Amino acid sequence: MMVFWSSDPESTNGAYKAFEGSQRRLWAKQLGVEFVHIDPFANPTLELLGGRWIPIKPTSDPALAQAIMHVWVTEDLYDAEYVALRTTGFEEWRDHLLGHDDGVPKSPEWQQEETGVPAHVVRALARRWAAKKTYLAVGAQGSGFGGACRGATGAQWARSMVMLMAMRGLGKAGINMGNMEGGGPVDHQFYFPGYGDGGISGDLQFTGNAVSNYQRMPHILTVNPVRQQVPKQQFPEAILTGQAIGYPWDGMAPEMQFIPFRYPTPGFSRIHMIYKYGGSFFSTLTESKRMVEAYRHESVEFVANQSVWMEGETQFADVILPACTQFERYDIGEWAPAAASCNTA
Repeated sequence: MMVFWSSDPESTNGAYKAFEGSQRRLWAKQLGVEFVHIDPFANPTLELLGGRWIPIKPTSDPALAQAIMHVWVTEDLYDAEYVALRTTGFEEWRDHLLGHDDGVPKSPEWQQEETGVPAHVVRALARRWAAKKTYLAVGAQGSGFGGACRGATGAQWARSMVMLMAMRGLGKAGINMGNMEGGGPVDHQFYFPGYGDGGISGDLQFTGNAVSNYQRMPHILTVNPVRQQVPKQQFPEAILTGQAIGYPWDGMAPEMQFIPFRYPTPGFSRIHMIYKYGGSFFSTLTESKRMVEAYRHESVEFVANQSVWMEGETQFADVILPACTQFERYDIGEWAPAAASCNTA
């Protein structure tokens, strides 16, 4: 069985893979693989593959995940041997699911009002999931980037997805994460610095590149000398209210992630110009109308946008600059077999 959770690869296949993943998913359908789709919308992937649609209220996903795990614990449907050998802290998590710590069992009935998913549907899904080898597809690539991770409860959703699979034996045959979107590289010996090294594009600050990648492949490093930061989720508030608090991601020292940073940094100016290149906050932030208000705020004196598409931000720009598509760049990509097959060239 495949559970697509906040995952619509037919709409968000990403990069230049086009629809190579579609064929693999259609093969799975021909093999009789059962599909379940957890999403607020009956998305195109559901329309193409068919299967059971479980609509859910946005940002309530962690509650549904906990209720599924509650069923597994109370009905002894989880992989106890795997949990004992391959995980830590399960006893505390089990007590939380049962409500021993806060007096609130995370049952299917508990989650029903918050998620909008009926309790009997949750129980049926939990039991079906446990009865089969289940492949969990979360987000566009099948292992992240889903809309559910962009909301206020996104971090808890991401943690819940990993805990779900840990309780089922993550890594065993047929029990894994992905949605058949990106294939493995043809040349398995090829090396190109990427997310696996804790960074991308040679970026040094706040990544693991200085420790891992630079020892393997010395190269010119990319360093941003500006020390002021703005947390992405609070970017609109930073402009509208003039202040924001966030927590950094640090690939070298995880404990630094618990030390907050503040905007504006003492001695630094507020934002007066926005230069936007690549991606769209309008499609990756919840309540995107906040961005409209931010772009129209009197403190923003000038906006430049560099983009391939006439996306959300582009329409608020004073100046629009062109950008290269993946097909126009002299570069190496690692996102699809089509590109990976020519890495040795």
